[in-house]
Amino acid sequence: MSSLRCCEYRELEGKTIRRVRWSNDLDWHDLRIDFTDETHVSFKFSLDLHEEGELSDFKDGNLTNPCQLVPLSVRAQIETDGR
Repeated sequence: MSSLRCCEYRELEGKTIRRVRWSNDLDWHDLRIDFTDETHVSFKFSLDLHEEGELSDFKDGNLTNPCQLVPLSVRAQIETDGR
């Protein structure tokens, strides 16, 4: 397992994506990306998720003006139109 916090996979640059699949079985978490040249890459995950959102501008190859998103609990019942 990689200990990198952020990385790139240069071998994938320029490939055209045909299909993306996410598997979320109880004991298997996998992201598979199939390319049009009949190759694929897959990433297997051990998940312990902690959600945190951030909204940023992306200009000149740099993230600027970061703003932390604050999640709000939804407590009100959502009304439907009866369909």
